[in-house]
Amino acid sequence: MKTITHKGKVYQIGGRYADENENIGLLDSCDGRTFKMSSISRGFWFCNGLRTFEVGTIEDAPLELEDGEWYVFNVGFNSFDFAGYYSEKHKSFMCGNNKVGEPEDVNNIKKMVRECK
Repeated sequence: MKTITHKGKVYQIGGRYADENENIGLLDSCDGRTFKMSSISRGFWFCNGLRTFEVGTIEDAPLELEDGEWYVFNVGFNSFDFAGYYSEKHKSFMCGNNKVGEPEDVNNIKKMVRECK
């Protein structure tokens, strides 16, 4: 990995940075005064300052719980699966007339799928 040092900071050539106008690009070089940046959409440009650009994370979307639908889930620290339906009225997973757990108290929720033969 090639690096350059500018004003006491070490930058990675080819690293992703944001310039002072929030334009995101890859660092190509530095002539001692300005940074030369590039991106597919902008081509090449020069700027005076850079900051690191954090790449965002991708997370699973929260499961939309549907009233009356059945789910499999874990309650607390139990490692075995429970099955129950979600009750919008009770804001809880139910098994018969008994509350099994509220959505924030259970984990590893998976919707059960009906199998048609």
